[in-house]
Amino acid sequence: MRTLVADITFAQMDALGYQEQRAIVFDTEENSYTLVQVNGSTIDVENDALYDPRGPGQRYTVDFNREIFGGTVIESAEIDDDHVLVFDEMGGPVAEPGSSTLSDGGSITLAGPLSRFRVDVAAFTGRVTVTRLD
Repeated sequence: MRTLVADITFAQMDALGYQEQRAIVFDTEENSYTLVQVNGSTIDVENDALYDPRGPGQRYTVDFNREIFGGTVIESAEIDDDHVLVFDEMGGPVAEPGSSTLSDGGSITLAGPLSRFRVDVAAFTGRVTVTRLD
């Protein structure tokens, strides 16, 4: 859960710092997410993934199937009826890539062996809050 919150904040600040849209694409089937540079109105996870600052030459993908995450599962990712969280050039969430329409916000639910958490991203500001569900 901390990793997700940190990465949402990173994507938001990266969008603001570079004055370009950034997105986090959630893949619940693969139990992972990828941080992506948005080019126009297109999201291309394969070609536009950001590089992870924690290591040279690696894509910024977080795979919750790795042992370090202790069995954490992305139960759901619901952002504007989609699975993509997009930040505009000012760091605010928008409804879709290339758009200036404000997002309604959304939430991502993570479940581990001992607890469940909902990470909410507020409309307009992108403020992140965490709620324990158990």
